[in-house]
Amino acid sequence: VNWLDPDTLLLSSALGNGMATRSGYARTVRLWKRDADPLTTPAIFEAGFESFQVSGHSDRTGRSERLWFIEQPAFFEKISWIGDRSGPRRQIDLPRDAS
Repeated sequence: VNWLDPDTLLLSSALGNGMATRSGYARTVRLWKRDADPLTTPAIFEAGFESFQVSGHSDRTGRSERLWFIEQPAFFEKISWIGDRSGPRRQIDLPRDAS
């Protein structure tokens, strides 16, 4: 869970049918609004069943809000995107094994 504002969270959860990876971790990042059912909240980032996990994070270091979306295809690999509340916009060119 990552707070975006008092009424909105980035939710990375394996809760719900088909929302877990084969490893049992979160397969989606959802934009969860206050009082909404997390099971019906739309996913803004999604990885395949074979991936290890995904997560979403807010970045408040710039002039405007940026969101990071991280897919881990395997335990020691990461693919990073930067985007906004509608989802990822650009994949960041980093080695998959960079920490």
